[in-house]
Amino acid sequence: MAHATFAAIGFSPARNTLYACQGGTLTRPDRPWIDAHGVIDVLKRPFVSGTMRWHSKLRVTTTAAKRHFKGNGLPDHPTGHFPVQKGTPAYKYYAEIPAHGYPNAAAIPIKPWNLDVTVPRNPSVAPKPTCIDQLTTGMALAGGTFHLEVATDAQDRPVDPNAALPLDRCWGHPSRQTETSLTHGSFRRRGHGIPTVPLRRGTGRCANEI
Repeated sequence: MAHATFAAIGFSPARNTLYACQGGTLTRPDRPWIDAHGVIDVLKRPFVSGTMRWHSKLRVTTTAAKRHFKGNGLPDHPTGHFPVQKGTPAYKYYAEIPAHGYPNAAAIPIKPWNLDVTVPRNPSVAPKPTCIDQLTTGMALAGGTFHLEVATDAQDRPVDPNAALPLDRCWGHPSRQTETSLTHGSFRRRGHGIPTVPLRRGTGRCANEI
């Protein structure tokens, strides 16, 4: 796929929007790979260079009602080099974005964290939509997690990081979050780098969904 569009945040549930509890309008980043219609030409966007390999740990257990994930939050496939290295094509785009606890977003690393997640084994559709009230939104069998695609730019305006930032060759980037747990349907989080996920465990192939 050579083209994509960036997401929008909605104040109410709607098609093609992120229904976040703190809704708002995403700012269109000023990037050479985004045209006047908001279309991303991914062939013009640089990748985060480098290759880093990880020792992933993930154990999945089930009961009659629950599914439990326990691991270190690291993926079972290579990622780009995070922190993003100075002098690489991606660096300047990360370096201009602030990140709490780091000089800037380029300095965010990928590190192990305490992944401890319990979800319903057989989830059901809610009677009505509810807003997303936390960053982390999903779990991957590759060892990593999915998160709400919202970041801030240098002016602290909300942006879609998939549009604003170069990604690695697995179409991912770290998020400033760690030690995330999900119990009885609500995430609790405390701060730093969560990586990308592949299509299926052990395939070495990367995608944005399981």
